[in-house]
Amino acid sequence: MKKSDSSGQPKPPRRDCKQARIWKMYYEAMARWYEAAADTVAVTFPDSEAVRLAKEDASRFQDGARQISMRTHPNIVSGTWK
Repeated sequence: MKKSDSSGQPKPPRRDCKQARIWKMYYEAMARWYEAAADTVAVTFPDSEAVRLAKEDASRFQDGARQISMRTHPNIVSGTWK
């Protein structure tokens, strides 16, 4: 996986990457990044919309990584990823 940019957000794999394990690492890294962003914003604005949205995005990426682990992700089922 590529290194993150100046914001610290992980860079996605190439669009033509077909390795599920690479995508899983990206999904896990994005989940961690969104969780950290939610925690950072929650210090100043605990009940803000930004915290809720960041937590939702973290949950979405965690779910995607879980689907890849269980081999049920739509891109694995369709044969796009191996």
